[in-house]
Amino acid sequence: QFTLSRSEWCISRQRSWGVPIPVFYESEKDAPLLTDSSVEHIIEIFKKHGSDGWWKLDDQELLAPELKIIMVKHIEREMIQWIKDFKAIADLYLEGSDQHRGWFQFSLLTLVAVNDKASYSTLITHGFVMGEQDQKMSKSLGNVINPSTIIKGGKVSIISNIL
Repeated sequence: QFTLSRSEWCISRQRSWGVPIPVFYESEKDAPLLTDSSVEHIIEIFKKHGSDGWWKLDDQELLAPELKIIMVKHIEREMIQWIKDFKAIADLYLEGSDQHRGWFQFSLLTLVAVNDKASYSTLITHGFVMGEQDQKMSKSLGNVINPSTIIKGGKVSIISNIL
């Protein structure tokens, strides 16, 4: 249900699935090389080879003629190779429940798709402590209360019993 209820999906030039975004990076400047000509060149390649051409052809074949003299990085290929080479398995991922559709989902879906296994053996998510306005306590909202203040003030005896 989480994926169905997700209102927006991040489009990233580093994604390794679906139809790629035809961007190369100039190695020296780490600047994107995306021109009308380079996009048209990729469109022609897709017409001939389908989107698999992005993965099967080498960089020089994918580059528009005027860009072939520039040293480039094919970011998507670097990313997919990193994912394929990823061997570390964490014993535990522990985050707030806001990450169900964030880091946990990205990590799980990406690595299972490529390596057929998750990047962690145990997943634990936790809820949040709520502030006075019934909002999640957050440093960025400035509504965090130091636990020692609560304990000293005697506002919540259960916390002192736990600590």
